[in-house]
Amino acid sequence: MDYILLLRGVNVGGNRKISMTELKEQFIIQGFENVSSYINSGNLLISSALEKQACIDALQSLFRSHFFELDFVLLDTVQYKKMLELAPSWWGENEEWRHNLAFVLAPYTAEDLRALTAQINSEYEHCKVCGNAIFWSSSFTTHYSKTMWSKLMKQAIYRHLTVRNRNTALKLRELIERN
Repeated sequence: MDYILLLRGVNVGGNRKISMTELKEQFIIQGFENVSSYINSGNLLISSALEKQACIDALQSLFRSHFFELDFVLLDTVQYKKMLELAPSWWGENEEWRHNLAFVLAPYTAEDLRALTAQINSEYEHCKVCGNAIFWSSSFTTHYSKTMWSKLMKQAIYRHLTVRNRNTALKLRELIERN
């Protein structure tokens, strides 16, 4: 099975550093195949004969034994591409806005995301929940302080999200299709 692995909060602001080269080497030692990474912030493509839950368990063990406790999202590549097909037309439309794709981590769920997005003002931002992910576009210059996105880091759920900007999300799909 081919997977996309999205790590939360690595190599950001000089914290929780992981060498992608070392990480890829450890994945290969552990039996993962076709290991590649995109940029240094924890975006990896991997293949494994393991079913998804067994793969998650193996990854958690690897992170604990060779690096540190690490939150992540593991999606099969077909699931990831299908999710991007559901992207709303406004996601990426306004060049003055930021366009992100956020993935929720346990113990939070899509329902928690819906509760959060119910608080947005559509004049300044747009959100669409797709499973345990959310397409989120928001003003970044004008009226940024009025967006829910600007307040997100103060929310409990923020520590349980891993976020990719639109360019990264689309580049990952391109890399999947190329493999």
